[in-house]
Amino acid sequence: MELKHQLEDEEVPVAVIGGGIVGPVMAYILGERGIRVHLYESRNKGLNGSLGRAINFSLSNRGIDALVRMGISDKVLKEAAPYYGRCIHLPNSGGETKVEFYLGNEKKEAIHSINRRLLSELVLKRLEENPNVKIFYQHQLLNIEHKNETLHFNVKGGEEGSNNKKSVKAKFIIGCDGFNSSVRKSILGSMSYYQQNILDEVYHEFYLPPTQNGESAVPYPDMFHIWQLGEVMMVGLPNKGNSFNIILYTPLSHSRNIKTPNDVLDFFQKTFPDVQGKIPKDQLIEDFFRKTPSRLNIMKCYPYHYGNILLLGDAAHCVHPFCGQGVNAALEDCLIFEECLEENNGDLLTAAELFTNRRWKDLHTLADESLNNFTASRTGVSSNWFWIKLESFLSKFLPNVFKQIYPMILR
Repeated sequence: MELKHQLEDEEVPVAVIGGGIVGPVMAYILGERGIRVHLYESRNKGLNGSLGRAINFSLSNRGIDALVRMGISDKVLKEAAPYYGRCIHLPNSGGETKVEFYLGNEKKEAIHSINRRLLSELVLKRLEENPNVKIFYQHQLLNIEHKNETLHFNVKGGEEGSNNKKSVKAKFIIGCDGFNSSVRKSILGSMSYYQQNILDEVYHEFYLPPTQNGESAVPYPDMFHIWQLGEVMMVGLPNKGNSFNIILYTPLSHSRNIKTPNDVLDFFQKTFPDVQGKIPKDQLIEDFFRKTPSRLNIMKCYPYHYGNILLLGDAAHCVHPFCGQGVNAALEDCLIFEECLEENNGDLLTAAELFTNRRWKDLHTLADESLNNFTASRTGVSSNWFWIKLESFLSKFLPNVFKQIYPMILR
């Protein structure tokens, strides 16, 4: 669409790019510290689509701490569904399951499952209360001129549907614009290390409703569910009200071979018969074809800063979802950057350098472990059950000598 208007230039101390989850949290923290911040988001204001169809986030302590900092942890947890371990559906067993608690054999430690869009809504609503922060929707970043510290945006929704071009001068820029980060692309040539791994696997999202009596359609409604069968795997994250958000992981070639409604029903009947009958057929078909399946990605880079630019969240580190820690590590970024600011008397540039030095090893390790956990899950959690129970036994009776990696990551 033609760019018809040139809007007046603006100048701000800090520009945050990306209004998903991490950007608003970071903008809020900076605003609380008395720093004037403009946050730019490419999408419209408000939620799009049904909450039931959005993939869930798993919140653990490291992510919840950032929500405590914002003062909304109670509201978020009120809307979240806690789960206390993994329920593994054994293949070809007629519905037999095995359960592993995250802490011993008791419901003492929970991860909290919450809808992505709902969390975004709560975070943005809180951000709107911060007088030092302004939010600009429908602002798509086009490019950054590093020499004169200027960002150029395409502003949607102008007169008669036209787009406007807008320039913003910013003393400091924080890229929180996700895996396909435009901010990261602008500094990619300056990075000393960059690795991206796109797997052959894709994922589809489904919704498993409760029964007509309002009960959970699967046993253990307060557990994370895994259905594993060779290269194909499904996981289920609980919602409040006994429903589940289901994610199907499958090789791209498998997904492409499912072309018709009957193909969908046949696939589930052969692969996950204990689930197919619990999701209405029309809904199962609609969910499968609702959108193009997403590829699984992993991305590591170094450093996370360049000049007056800092990357946070998926813009800096993208991990596989099999440790449930992508959003938690991203939220933790905000708290660690604030610590770096505290240690450097509020100097943003020095804090950005310290953030890179403090974070990169942990985040690269998390990326590697997320891939390892995916590999273990795909090759058969059920076949490794003996080793899972042995790890649990050793960590319980020798806590100072042996610790399980998976629960350590979740915390």
